[in-house]
Amino acid sequence: MFAASSFRHSRLSWFRCAHCGVAAYRGLSRTILSSERPRVTVEYKCERCGNLSTLRNPSLVNVGLPLTVAACAFLAAYYVLLMSTPWYSPLAISLVIAIVGIELAISVAISRVVSRFDKT
Repeated sequence: MFAASSFRHSRLSWFRCAHCGVAAYRGLSRTILSSERPRVTVEYKCERCGNLSTLRNPSLVNVGLPLTVAACAFLAAYYVLLMSTPWYSPLAISLVIAIVGIELAISVAISRVVSRFDKT
């Protein structure tokens, strides 16, 4: 084991305890980096029962899907700003703010749907 961070509240990351079934959008989690497989392990600690649960696909849930959604949001915002004349108009700025808000909502929804946990 190379590095293990301490448990911290993860914001906007959905967690359902594999032991007692309590669910929250703000769970205690830590990331463990290792030289063996699996290289990245994300552990969640239940605040109710105190047991540990591990995220099944941490690289997909924490990196792959959010990066894809953020890239799509960036391209949409870039396209809106390129097509707007002038780019600093209130309409263009409000559209970019709306795109960022939609990106945040999609990221939260993906976290809720894709996150699956195993007992440790």
